[in-house]
Amino acid sequence: MIQGELFTEELSRGRGGNVKPFSKEEIYTIESMIKEGKTHMQIAISLNRSKDTISQEISKNGGNLDYNAERRLRQAEQRRLARVEQGYRKLCEEEIEKIKQMRAEKNTHYQIANELNCSLRTVTRCLKNEYRNDSITFMKSKIEEINMQIDILFETIKEIKNDIQNRRL
Repeated sequence: MIQGELFTEELSRGRGGNVKPFSKEEIYTIESMIKEGKTHMQIAISLNRSKDTISQEISKNGGNLDYNAERRLRQAEQRRLARVEQGYRKLCEEEIEKIKQMRAEKNTHYQIANELNCSLRTVTRCLKNEYRNDSITFMKSKIEEINMQIDILFETIKEIKNDIQNRRL
């Protein structure tokens, strides 16, 4: 891959946009390529990532002299566990239903988060997704109603047309 393709890919994601997390294999590859003396650009090309993303990863985790894949993965796991302890987690179907029920009962987002022992952010995300799904379902039902009305109008027009033709005869 040439440098221009990397640049194009970075532009399509947007500057500072959503960069996918590094896999374990990529982290170990970064460590081994640093030990081989490869440049950040060579590592970026090898992993199909932008040079800036690679440079950030390396500098945040010890730099060229102290990058350690095992330590990096251990720290990532600690951050993940901390998020779980703070209530950042995926919700099961029962919890989603409980959120919808509590919201219908006019409970606040804070009350719901406290009741389910999860973060406010988790509750807000769940409700936004449900709102989107409800909007889509609502629009689909309206489209079905309009289609039925069109069918009725079409049939009515056919009947009127037949009546007019029968009168002429």
